[in-house]
Amino acid sequence: MYHDNEAISLCKEHNILIEAYSPLAQFKKDVVEHPVLIEAASKLGLDVPRTILSYLLHKGFIVLPRSSKEDHIQSNIKLGGISLPDEVVSSIDRLSVDNSLKVCWDSKDVL
Repeated sequence: MYHDNEAISLCKEHNILIEAYSPLAQFKKDVVEHPVLIEAASKLGLDVPRTILSYLLHKGFIVLPRSSKEDHIQSNIKLGGISLPDEVVSSIDRLSVDNSLKVCWDSKDVL
């Protein structure tokens, strides 16, 4: 759930939309099994993937989750109307303080 607040502010200042590509971090365990995200999901009555996607939508990002599974695609489509309490947003925001959950793609994987 790492995000660069300085880059986000700069993009917003210049009306640049931010895309969250593959926002579920390819289901890396350190992300989808993070205790803060599990607790947030529990408070919202959602699973962790829908919690992550709802958080990113709340932050104003364009969310492009990847999936080849029809049930996941259907679940991802049904995110409208989910409201996140401030304490949930704040707890997830704090995950970006360090780079521990930063997930980057490697161009070698696509060549």
